[in-house]
Amino acid sequence: MTLLDDIVSHARAAAAAPHENLRPLLGHVLAAGLGPDLDEVLDVDTAFGTGIPGRAALRTSVVYGRGQDDFYMRGRVHIVPIVLSGTLITDSDDILPALAAGASAQMQVSAAYGGPAQLRGLRATALFGSVGAAVAAGVALGLDDRQLAHALAIGLTRSSATTQSIAEGDAEEWRIDALIAVDSGVRAALFAQAGWRASAHALEGVSGWGKAMFGDPEASILREVVDTWSDSPADITVKPFPATGMATPAFVFVDEIARELDRAMPDSIRIASHPDIIRAVGSDGRSPFTSRSGLAMSIARCAAEVYATGTVGNALVPGVSAGGLDILEAENRVELVPDERLPVEEFDVLVRVGGTERRSRGRALHELQPTWDRLAGSVDVVAQRNNVEPALVAQLFHDLDAAQIPAATVSGYLDARHAARTVSPHL
Repeated sequence: MTLLDDIVSHARAAAAAPHENLRPLLGHVLAAGLGPDLDEVLDVDTAFGTGIPGRAALRTSVVYGRGQDDFYMRGRVHIVPIVLSGTLITDSDDILPALAAGASAQMQVSAAYGGPAQLRGLRATALFGSVGAAVAAGVALGLDDRQLAHALAIGLTRSSATTQSIAEGDAEEWRIDALIAVDSGVRAALFAQAGWRASAHALEGVSGWGKAMFGDPEASILREVVDTWSDSPADITVKPFPATGMATPAFVFVDEIARELDRAMPDSIRIASHPDIIRAVGSDGRSPFTSRSGLAMSIARCAAEVYATGTVGNALVPGVSAGGLDILEAENRVELVPDERLPVEEFDVLVRVGGTERRSRGRALHELQPTWDRLAGSVDVVAQRNNVEPALVAQLFHDLDAAQIPAATVSGYLDARHAARTVSPHL
């Protein structure tokens, strides 16, 4: 069995019994996508067109552009926004099997190489997104296992993206690289459906993807991940704030502590994490910022905004919260501490105000690991968080609360939201 075969096998098993967490993840991502865009809307229609791959990319732009979606920390990737559009290329009565399969494939590959990719300056979501989109689209198209392996391998040929746009701040590749990955993945599935064949050992071969991209002969890192695979959508967390997914647990702890302390100006906010978190491009950024992407990647700035306001705004120049707290001054009091003893998914947050200390440590799964009952019972909270009318959120959750979720239902929400956007002039 090749690595392609084994990844497809795990994906098929996921599709046969879609995990219960997929529904709340889908609900969270779609609700965020219905909210107003946080950046100006640029023209993507002209480039992607109206064909099957192009429509998938345009739908992705609705749920990906807000930055308030989901995150799989082990792989450093967003999952549902990338995989979702691949499930919608046919009029399927139920997208959950394809969603489960695509998520499984993208999670497996990113679990092996997400960390190394990030440290190399590669953008993990776009790098691995074509894998998830290809497998999701392939399942939606009804491909057999051999065709699905071909689709996955063909998708890898378009696997690319760097974090330089985030480093520079005012560049915009990061806003389209994931869309290109979706477009490429869907095209890969269509190529496979048409009979195109890919290398059987595309991952572990002598010139395979593992060696070529990561210097990993025989893709041994990926082989170990696949052979011991046990992750599931339960390992994908939601992002309640439009900020970097790398430090979302820390922001949850900061917000909880801030509420306990009535959001009084902190003497210090100490955030300890694995060194790889702080090494990620943009994580150690500080004001002033020239773009919202730089702001959203800055752990210190986002922590200060969450502490002061309970969310992350998009104003490049920080102001004063409604409670009178100076956000820039709070940012200056945030300390980032690398700690090799912490797992990459865990954070240790300590806040001092006067003689009072509050501390939280862990993954914040009580807030970030969704359940359908908790999400469906939080319509007003979700609506306020995403600036969406509660009635629309309630209708969305009603439509998703069914044994099967038709592609037409989800496409309807995404297409309506895309049509309502106003493209900004961009010179």
